[in-house]
Amino acid sequence: MLEALRITNYAIIDQLDVEFGPALTVITGETGAGKSILLGAFRVLLGGRATTDMIRSGAKRAGIEGIFHQLSESIIHWLNENSFAPDDADEADTLILRRDLLAGGSSRTFINGRAASVSQLKELGALLVDMHGQNDHSRLHSPAVQLQVLDSFGEYSKELTEYRAAYAEWRLSRERFDQLSSDQGDSQRRKDFLEFQVQEIFQAEIKAGEDTVLDTERRRLHNAERLRIICSDVYDMLYEGDRHENPVITQVGAASRLLQEMAVLDPGQESMATEAESARFAVEDLAERVRHYSEIVAGDPHRLEEIENRLELLRSLKRKYGSTLEAVLSTAEKLAAELDDIINHGSSLEEATTNLKAAEESVNNTSVILSAARKKAGVEFDDRVQGAMRELELPKAVLKISLEAVTPEALDSSGGQKFGATGMDICEFLVSLNAGEVPRPMRKVASGGEISRIMLAIKSVLAQRDQIPTLVFDEIDTGISGEAAARVGDRLEILSSSHQIICITHLPQVAARGARHLVVEKTAVKDRTITAVRVVEGDSRTTALAQMLSGAQVDETSRKFAEKLLAKPAGAKTG
Repeated sequence: MLEALRITNYAIIDQLDVEFGPALTVITGETGAGKSILLGAFRVLLGGRATTDMIRSGAKRAGIEGIFHQLSESIIHWLNENSFAPDDADEADTLILRRDLLAGGSSRTFINGRAASVSQLKELGALLVDMHGQNDHSRLHSPAVQLQVLDSFGEYSKELTEYRAAYAEWRLSRERFDQLSSDQGDSQRRKDFLEFQVQEIFQAEIKAGEDTVLDTERRRLHNAERLRIICSDVYDMLYEGDRHENPVITQVGAASRLLQEMAVLDPGQESMATEAESARFAVEDLAERVRHYSEIVAGDPHRLEEIENRLELLRSLKRKYGSTLEAVLSTAEKLAAELDDIINHGSSLEEATTNLKAAEESVNNTSVILSAARKKAGVEFDDRVQGAMRELELPKAVLKISLEAVTPEALDSSGGQKFGATGMDICEFLVSLNAGEVPRPMRKVASGGEISRIMLAIKSVLAQRDQIPTLVFDEIDTGISGEAAARVGDRLEILSSSHQIICITHLPQVAARGARHLVVEKTAVKDRTITAVRVVEGDSRTTALAQMLSGAQVDETSRKFAEKLLAKPAGAKTG
């Protein structure tokens, strides 16, 4: 769960530290005070889009940090798998996220103090928090989103996984079949060209890394005379002494004899005499290797020409087929495979046809099994959501999930098959809000306040199945009031018994149900506007609720009603 959020230089926020409770935290405040800015910063922390205009005017950077505790098993597993688990075992149940926005346009992301990518932050954020904003209402009208909701509820991950694997295999088979079935009018011309390319590469008898070896030999042959002179000089310095009166071997030998004499006089220094003798042997060995190298290094104009010609051939092949010899060989394999397809087109097409039929049968079978599982889950989902809606002052509401087989015309590139990436089903949530009405698509029936309650009902049902510990609602109570608002507050309070709930609300009936109440306020300090957050408790909370009812000037009636809301047990009627 989210324990604390620290925000610095973000929008109109100067410095803000907010602590959250484990149950239902409600956030209230006047319009424009910064409630949405607070949640906007939280979205950025969880991998949302970041722009430079989010940085407070005059600041060079903005920072957002979140501290999480009581991590679920799935989150701990993700941290371990991605090497973000804390080094200290005592902190295994702690997670710290941080995101810095820089004025230059970049951002830096950290998970438990280690640099991370935004995509990793998004992936982890999806396990930590489910955020629902006002814009998500319209998303629920989409059949694709409705199908995602049903799949989130249904316990058929095995069937879904098997279908996706079958569909992926079908797509590959279809692409292979289409490729071989395409117009082969220029196949002979293509065949001749491929034969030339394959022959050009294979005749060269390339070996991986050959160019590096040849280049080394080329440099040696090109500098053979200089190498011979160096060897002669070094050998003379070390051993022969024709041009040097005291070669190294003579001096080391003399030093060795003196140290042996010293060892006789002082046995404790025998090790130096031993080392001197070893040095003499090392010089002799080095001199011998230099002499041997000088004998084998020699100019060979014919061999040098061979190497130059070979390297030019290899460079030519790399220009045509790849930047390295390994890439050239890889290209040759691909070209040879394509040539084989053309030569054996008939048998290849026959094999592709057989594979496609098998893939179609598999994807059809798994789509039927998946559809049956969805229909079974849909019945239970209907029943649970309807129960939740009735608790939200929608007593006559009916929700029915319609699953219809997709038609070939609805698919863009499926080859006329009755399945798509998500299966054979088109999902539609049908809703009736009044007795006797035939259920119709939700987008054509529900008002803003009704869709808010339907969404909450769905979220509360899904929350019983998912492992996401924190749910955030941004004005889920839009468009409702009175007893419906009270029921929404009750539902959020009940949901907070199993999940941490953070809710921005403008309704006192909802705010009264919070275990922790935060008020967001906008003030001016030294001619700058800043957003502050304070915790309200006791009489301050009563006043805050009363102000939501009557405005800044609290009267006795609004105060008494606020006291009544705070005293009301969950589920009791407001009256």
